[in-house]
Amino acid sequence: MGSLQGGLDARAPIAQSRSKSGSCYLKSALAIEALPSERRPAHRTRLVTLRAETREPDGTWNDRIFPRSPSYGTTMALLVLVAPDLPPIPEWTLPSKDIAKESPPHGD
Repeated sequence: MGSLQGGLDARAPIAQSRSKSGSCYLKSALAIEALPSERRPAHRTRLVTLRAETREPDGTWNDRIFPRSPSYGTTMALLVLVAPDLPPIPEWTLPSKDIAKESPPHGD
């Protein structure tokens, strides 16, 4: 699993992420939704399977050691599960030079 262009390959395995944080899984879920539709089902299944393997006995997902972590981890896990139903991520385009000239820098 890894590059978006070539599918999700072994260069960035989800299960072996350094942090295994909820946001890593969420970003993976959103990347899967950007793939061509025929390639999504297998990757969705793999990701959901990986999330199921990290579920705590009490039903939460705790990706960290802090007391608040089950709430965050569970939120990220639920977002992974509903990712196929979320609206697509909007495309970003570089603003025109005219707009950039009209906008003051941040902090002004």
